[in-house]
Order: sequence, then structure tokens, then C-alpha cells
Amino acid sequence: MKQAKRVSRRSTAAAASKRRGRVVGRSEALKGQDARLGREPKKRITLFLDADVLAWLREEPKYQTRINRVLREIVTREKEEAGQ
Repeated sequence: MKQAKRVSRRSTAAAASKRRGRVVGRSEALKGQDARLGREPKKRITLFLDADVLAWLREEPKYQTRINRVLREIVTREKEEAGQ
């Protein structure tokens, strides 16, 4: 007996939304929100961190927002020091 290919409901729904020309996924919706607020859209990345650094970041809720805030502070400080 031939086994049917397993397809998740999520991927099926995403494909159907794409065919209908709708925005697919939360990240696409957030790009529009960022544009309206005058911010750069966020990019999804993979990041390897030391275990102790990650533990410190996760001490507060929304650790990914915390990572972004810490990095933003560093970028701002570096630009100010460089005179940009």
C-alpha cells in the first residue's frame, strides 16, 4: 500500500493563502507594522550564544526583544563615538 505524503495544516493553509494573494505569516504582517511605525523590518536569523549569556538574557520575559535592545544600544553608542 502506498503511503500518502504527510502535509501539515499550517503549510497547506499558507499555500492556499499565497494562491489567494493574502499576506502569509506573522512576519509579513509585522513588516507592514514596522513600516507604519518608521522602523526597519526585523529579520529572522539563527544566533549561537554562550549558555551563560543566554541564561542572563532569558531572566526577563521577551528575551529576543532584550537581545535586540542590547544590540541597538551598542550600535547607537558605536555610531555616536564614530561621529555618525
